Amino acid sequence: MAQSAAEIQSELTDLYAARQQRATGKMVEQAGRGNRFMRFAVMTLTELDAYIQRREEDLAQAQAAENGKPRRRAIGTFF
Repeated sequence: MAQSAAEIQSELTDLYAARQQRATGKMVEQAGRGNRFMRFAVMTLTELDAYIQRREEDLAQAQAAENGKPRRRAIGTFF
């Protein structure tokens, strides 16, 4: 099921906050105590930016669909 524009906007807000934390070095990659460590999967800034861009496109499509104006893309021709 497709997400609503409000759900995508909420996710984008979280993604912008995560990007800010990653850019300022506040995002934790590893935590542990004693000899035990847990390593977390962290996206690079490039990966995070690409994901944010995809979600912004999804938001534009969801908003267009909710307004009754579905967004269509041009058909590419290749020879």
